[in-house]
Amino acid sequence: MLTEHRGKAMGTTVHIAAVGVTADDVAGVFGRIADRSRRWTRFSPDSELATLNRANGLPCVLSSDTAALLKAAVDGWRSTGGRFDPSIHDAMIAAGYDRTFAEGPGPGGPAISAPGLHDLQIDVASATVLAPSNLRLDFGGIGKGFAADLAVSELLDAGAHHAAVSIGGDLRAAGHPEAGWPIAAEPWADLIASLADGGFCFSTTERRQWSVDGDHRHHILDPATGRPADGAIRHVAVAASTATQAEVQATAAVVAGWPAALDALETAELDGFVVTEDGTAHHFGAWTPNPSISLSSADRTP
Repeated sequence: MLTEHRGKAMGTTVHIAAVGVTADDVAGVFGRIADRSRRWTRFSPDSELATLNRANGLPCVLSSDTAALLKAAVDGWRSTGGRFDPSIHDAMIAAGYDRTFAEGPGPGGPAISAPGLHDLQIDVASATVLAPSNLRLDFGGIGKGFAADLAVSELLDAGAHHAAVSIGGDLRAAGHPEAGWPIAAEPWADLIASLADGGFCFSTTERRQWSVDGDHRHHILDPATGRPADGAIRHVAVAASTATQAEVQATAAVVAGWPAALDALETAELDGFVVTEDGTAHHFGAWTPNPSISLSSADRTP
């Protein structure tokens, strides 16, 4: 029997669905997502992320899952050549995104580039981080993808036969149900895919938009400039082995712009599509064109 739970966390909608576990199991997983939301947000001075950002060059001991998230973020930064960059925190503030989106925008200021993660040191075993005094982090989208990955793992550990967790535009699915887990995304009225097992991210420049002094902005910044990415891309959909990887690659694709995004995603051997400013959908990997409903498995199995 399918057990579901819906709620709000990480600034978005969370949907949990699993077969083979109880309602209490599913509610417990949601509770842990909500807890991670509180610990990973940059909008609360009491969060674990805020504590790390105030460390001012001193060692900071994190919880084990936060240290693992930070390691995944560093790996994503390296694998994308810095196009995905969690050191974007101060650039977000300068862009006017200094409070929750519902409260914004803030006053903003001149655009600044992200410093990168060259000098960040992580000891995952002890969950200890040493960051330069000028480095402040924003987990942003990767926090949603990583939380979805953790949640599905927890459901499987609890005995789930099949499970899927969606946090905003990030989805992790497991268990290869016969028809796959359905995926929907704005602006399409119909389902765009069915994911059997793996991760998925839908990223768009058409949501979380605001203006500062007449300057129109969106939330995906180019780390090199601190300005909203302006590479002629509206939407990116990526299927990968995990939601974390899908999130990293989707964000990097928007930053890369067209046509470099398609080259990068094909080189990474991922599946999905890119929609350019003219409304054309360009598919890559095993995804069917334009986009349409397809059965897509992130490990390329039918």
